[in-house]
Amino acid sequence: MRLIASALAATALLLAAGCNGPSPKGKENRAAANARMNLVSSKVGYEQALQSFHAGQFDRALKEVGGAIAKSPDQAAYQVLLGRIMLETHRLEGAKLAFDEAIKLDPKCHEAHYYRAVVLERWSDDHAASEAHRAAFDADPTKVQYLLAAAECEVALGRLDAARMLLEPKLTYFENNAAMHQLLGQIAMMDGDPATAVDRFRKAQLLQPEDRILLEELCRAQQANGDVKGALESCRRLQNASPEPSIDLLRLEARCLAELGRTSESRNVLVEITRLFPEDVDAWVELAGAAHQLGDDRRVSQCIARIVMLAPDRWEAWFFKGLLARTEGRHEEAIAALTKAVELNPSDALPRLVLGLEQRSAGRHDDAYRTFAGTLRIEPDHPVAKRLVSESRPATN
Repeated sequence: MRLIASALAATALLLAAGCNGPSPKGKENRAAANARMNLVSSKVGYEQALQSFHAGQFDRALKEVGGAIAKSPDQAAYQVLLGRIMLETHRLEGAKLAFDEAIKLDPKCHEAHYYRAVVLERWSDDHAASEAHRAAFDADPTKVQYLLAAAECEVALGRLDAARMLLEPKLTYFENNAAMHQLLGQIAMMDGDPATAVDRFRKAQLLQPEDRILLEELCRAQQANGDVKGALESCRRLQNASPEPSIDLLRLEARCLAELGRTSESRNVLVEITRLFPEDVDAWVELAGAAHQLGDDRRVSQCIARIVMLAPDRWEAWFFKGLLARTEGRHEEAIAALTKAVELNPSDALPRLVLGLEQRSAGRHDDAYRTFAGTLRIEPDHPVAKRLVSESRPATN
């Protein structure tokens, strides 16, 4: 009987313990199990949201990622996706808050730093964006695009040296990255260093030989560096690879030919440009210049008529009118046309100098002196204007 009584007492104690609920350890285990279940469930929701996002179903993605965050609010990746959805739907403030939260949850989340920088760029805060891109690169130094984005922000701020200092120390690690060399080439061009730009663009072009933009940048750098033959060769390679004619490349070819003294060939290219792109005023202006150099007055007249029709306020039409009249000895007509050119383009020395020369040819020496002196007010160090002022200075009694 005693044994039975003891067993009953033990059972009663166990039942009493059960009525008091689970132990602290039991509660902890249950919470951990629930968290694991929530994480599994939220991961499914996150993956569904990611699929919806890539499919452009932003409202659905927003709802799905919101459910995932509710179940697992400590996952930085979920906040990044929320921010990206906000970014794509132009809710920049909400996007930044989500990326800030992701960084708070995981300071090494490189994607959060990167997309936060994108938001800052949209707000034109290039300084803060550069810092955010650098933070992204610090979090994942294998992602060269973060470093390039930081350097591009520095370029946007006009801090070319800062951009260069970001990139050059990393060239050893990314020497086979064409974009690194390309951006350094662009910085060199902006900094007035075409020789370095040529070197960078060549390296980039070797890494990506089919990239037409790189070849075009190389071509322009070669021209700026005085390698006109190389620029012409690159230009023609580009044209041969182009399915359709490019006005920019044709114009570049014409300018290279002109610099090489092959004016007749340059004129022929310009004639082709005006045939293919008859509404391009600049092409007609350049053709008028080449035709004038060759003494092709008939074509100059045709170009003047076209310029006047397309852009009546362009000073070049009056300038070439003045040159034609000057060639034919019609001084007053030339002076009237050149005066109009100066009125339309008062900040350019060229029409003023030609006007002064024509005034001097017509015997209007005082007018010529005033015109040459006016040129010096615009460009005080212009050597030709200085000489002409000295030659035309009125005699003093």
